[in-house]
Amino acid sequence: MKKVTIFTLAILMGCGALFAQNNFRITVGGSMPLGDFGKAKVTSDGIEQWALANYDDNHSKKGGAGMGFTIGLQGKIGFSGVEGLGATISVDGFFNWLNQDINDFYEECEDQAGTIVSENIKLNYYSVNKPKYINIAPMVGLNYQYNINDEIGIYTGFGVGANIRYITDFELDEKATNLDNYSHVTIRENLEYHSALSFAYKIGVGAIISKRFVIGIDYFNLGMSKIKGTFFGNIKDDYESENETFSFRAGKVNPMFLTLSIGVQF
Repeated sequence: MKKVTIFTLAILMGCGALFAQNNFRITVGGSMPLGDFGKAKVTSDGIEQWALANYDDNHSKKGGAGMGFTIGLQGKIGFSGVEGLGATISVDGFFNWLNQDINDFYEECEDQAGTIVSENIKLNYYSVNKPKYINIAPMVGLNYQYNINDEIGIYTGFGVGANIRYITDFELDEKATNLDNYSHVTIRENLEYHSALSFAYKIGVGAIISKRFVIGIDYFNLGMSKIKGTFFGNIKDDYESENETFSFRAGKVNPMFLTLSIGVQF
């Protein structure tokens, strides 16, 4: 009976050492696009290089993404042999608007409503619903935490997995008058982007304060993927209406981010 009790206590102590390092964290923060993902070429003539809209430039890799925010969930299962080291399962989500150059361009277009934009065309109405980027990246990885003292710890980690990329619709509504014959034209365009799957990875460092609060900096590379979708268009004037639908392939984007996040660890 005594041997059984000692054996049981040994198992419980071993399990305690294993599960003592388990934790779960929730973080929120800002996501800053890096590289071509945050760029676009905008001139006085219009947007010349943007992967979401340049049908004729299939080599464009400029995503035109702007600042956004991120939400992360991570669970850690500690290893019994190495204090502070454990395997992680995580899901990080990102939401990003377009960058300032593209936003400024479309604001200028909207400001031209009610003016004569060419020799014989008056723009009566202009409205655009710009696309946004949504990325969801589930990963597995490793995390190592070193506790400097009872109040402060530091950690580093990495993960590999996949990214599911979504892009919301691009909608354009335009109304104009031909001043030569005073005919009216309405143009409506809608681009529906297909989702895409790519390989993704992340690396990061951070600190744990009071065993509960998390501050972290992470680099995410969510992988290159092609822009594909379906175009729906309608042109209507005083005499007829014409619809057009076709599938398109545009440029490629590689969502890359530097994130600064805060959160709690349980």
